Formats: sequence, C-alpha cells, structure tokens
Amino acid sequence: MQLGLVLVMTLAFTAIRHDREPGATQNLTATTEFSWGPYQVVVEQAAGQDEPERFQNRWRLFEERDFGERVQIQDERGQVLREIRNVRIEATNFVEMTGGGLPELYVRTFGVGVNCCYVEYYFTQDEGLQNLLIFLGGHSVIHEAKDLNGDSRPEFIACNVLAEFGGLSVGGSPCVMMVIAWDGQQYRDRIRHFPAPARNWAQEFQTDLIKGFAKPEGWKEEWYENALKAHRRASTLGYYANLLVIGEGPAARAWLREHADEETREWLFSQEEDLLKELARSTSCRVRVSQEPILSGDECL
Repeated sequence: MQLGLVLVMTLAFTAIRHDREPGATQNLTATTEFSWGPYQVVVEQAAGQDEPERFQNRWRLFEERDFGERVQIQDERGQVLREIRNVRIEATNFVEMTGGGLPELYVRTFGVGVNCCYVEYYFTQDEGLQNLLIFLGGHSVIHEAKDLNGDSRPEFIACNVLAEFGGLSVGGSPCVMMVIAWDGQQYRDRIRHFPAPARNWAQEFQTDLIKGFAKPEGWKEEWYENALKAHRRASTLGYYANLLVIGEGPAARAWLREHADEETREWLFSQEEDLLKELARSTSCRVRVSQEPILSGDECL
C-alpha cells in the first residue's frame, strides 16, 4: 500500500491550460471567462506554460510567495463579488452539492499558508452567492464525492496527511481519513457518523504493519534498517490515528500492545498528546467556510 499522499481526484474537473507561444514568459496573463447563471467567472493565469512547467514553477513561486493568479466571481455589471487571489489555479468545474438549482462552482488552488499547499473552494448561488466549503487539504485534495446517506447532498471523502509527524518524511507520512458532510447548517468533518473510510484505511495500515517491509535487492543493511523503522512508525501511526478519529482508540491500543514492537509503541504513545492536538486542529481548521469577499488560501494562519 502506498503510505504517502492521497492525491487521487475523482471529481471531474477542467484544467485550464494555454499553449506556449514563441517568446512567452510567465509574466504574461491568459484570461478565461465563463458564465455561471447570472454571474461571470473570470480566471487569470500565467500564460505560456505547459503542465510540467506549471508544476515546476509553482514550487519556486511558493518559496517567493508570489503566485499572481486569481479567480473572480462578478455580477452582471462586472462588480467583483468574490475573489481568490495570490494562488496558482489548478482546476475549475461545477459540482452538485445542494440537490437542486444550478450546480455549485468548484475551484482548486495551490496556495500559500502554514498548511501548504492545496486549497479547494465551493460556492453556491442558491439564496444568493455564498461560500459553502473551503477545504485546506495541505498535501492532499478531496478524492471522492459520494452521497453516503441518501440526502441528495454529496459527502466528501478526504485525507489529512500527518506530514512530518514525529520526524517522518512527507512522502512517508500516513493519511487520516475525513468525511466532510452537511450537518444541516454547514459542512463539517463528520467521520464518526461515517466511520467506514477510516476503519478501512486502518485495516490497510494494520495489514501493512503485519506484512512488514521486505529488504529490496541490493540494499545495504543500514538502509534497510532505517527504512524498516520508518515503515513501522508510519503504519502504526496510520492505524492508530484512523481508529482514534472514530472513537476506537482503546481497541487500537490493545492490538498494538500485542502486535507492535516495543520501540515503535514507545515512539507512538510518547507523542499521543501531540497527535490528539494535531487531529483536533485538523478538524477545526481544514474544513472551513468564509463569506469574505477576498480569499487568499491562507485562512488557517
């Protein structure tokens, strides 16, 4: 199983691209406009870059905190009602979230902020233009939209990457599942109401922990020992955290006492307080809503 990032995006989206023109530079701007009911959506992006270049340049721009791209929602007079600015625009599309009316507007960005790097926005025009959901995914994005309870509103299955927790590498940090669902007033992380994704993911980590990490051919013993330690820690953390968020922590602790090695258990349980704080912060911070006219992808700062 891949212990790294969950970056699978099954929501259909339209990536806005512009072919390179001779002599084009990233300072040139390409504008795309499309209608959304009575509103006009204006997307401004750096022109003259193909997708590999956009991927490479966004890391440089992240360091410089100067993305320079934006999305505006304008009324029929051209007045800007909402703007997402200083981000890299990754995708725009429409997705049905309310069970009626015009589909909602979806924008995925790569932005700045303590939660690096992906931020996803959902806007509705039911009962007036409103933001319905902002997901600060950090190293991951929402990877599935599915109506789990038959209320005609999709639940969003997402992943909170515990990036670099306890000294793990970003690529080796496990995911803790989230189910972002409507509670009658707004979208919240309601994983305890829909525990199956977290329980299934915990079982994957449990299997991975039992299975172990086979020594690749040609590896030195030192390389293997370091990789084995990281593998054990990541699998143990992923197993425990996914059961913690659905209230099954005691059962997870009991299983780990019997099956996990002492060094890994001590590493995990010595950081349990920090883990609980991180999971609580994720619930309160990553899933947000804002009716501010200007958004910049750093709402968690």
